[in-house]
Amino acid sequence: MTTGKETPGAIAGLVERISDRVELQDIAPVAFSAERLKPGDGVKLKMALASAAATADGSLSYKFDLTGKVLGGDDDDIVTFSVSMVVTYVPRDPDHEALTEETSALKVFGEQVAWVEVYPYLREAVQAVLGRLRVHAFQLPMLRPASGLEADVTG
Repeated sequence: MTTGKETPGAIAGLVERISDRVELQDIAPVAFSAERLKPGDGVKLKMALASAAATADGSLSYKFDLTGKVLGGDDDDIVTFSVSMVVTYVPRDPDHEALTEETSALKVFGEQVAWVEVYPYLREAVQAVLGRLRVHAFQLPMLRPASGLEADVTG
């Protein structure tokens, strides 16, 4: 249990404790959509990411919702899209004790572990959606949770 005033080293220790107790079970897409609003490839890609953690029956899950749009030269929307994926971890030991870590430790675990594992899947999903709409000008950047999980990419 954390008090909310832990040092970065203490949080890192809790993240390591969570890592030792769980293993990756699944990375699953749960929703995706895209809409082309105008012709063209656009000149800028804007994205934002929201995430949430949940524990249930000993498992630990993170849902990542990536939304974005491709903008034209006058900042008009050419394409809008969204992709949601869930990363699920299960206990290594069936006789586990319940995860009782506070939100701060689960948040850091999500940023340092779950995010690293889900990012290639999100990246591929966005590229596939944009490719199906024939928008090929963008290579997604490496997004990092510490940067606020928002990015602008110029094509």
